[in-house]
Amino acid sequence: TCKISAGQVDSVPMVHPEKKHKSTPDTSKSLDTQPALSCNVLVVDDRRDIRYLVKQFLTKSGAEVESVNDGLEAIERVEQGQNSFDMILLDMQMPRLDGYQTAERLRSLGFNRPIIALTADAMHGDMNRCLASGCDAFLSKPINTKELIEIVARYTQ
Repeated sequence: TCKISAGQVDSVPMVHPEKKHKSTPDTSKSLDTQPALSCNVLVVDDRRDIRYLVKQFLTKSGAEVESVNDGLEAIERVEQGQNSFDMILLDMQMPRLDGYQTAERLRSLGFNRPIIALTADAMHGDMNRCLASGCDAFLSKPINTKELIEIVARYTQ
């Protein structure tokens, strides 16, 4: 496996799916067959592009979505929101406080709603580590839209 660091992408313009180009196929019909969501989700990921895409996919399916950059912000947001989130989608590899430590701290604070691990580490041992840290399920990156919406529906409906 070869990894290439993308560096900082905060100043890179984002692609906006709502601005359709003639060469871009219409994928909105594929989301129509997905379950309709009625939930409040917190997305925790240090990558802005992942936060943006997950938010787009989930809001188009009916979910309300908030996002934060890392585990420390997630803990602060959960403490402020008094468990207002129905679910947390949690990246496991983040600076400051990784997803494993974040899940453990959220559980120790009494957060008892589903936490779904998002990670590029799709090995069996990684899945077990996610579950042992307090996550309820595991979703590997790159994120499959259908799987994302199905897992959110399964744990929140």
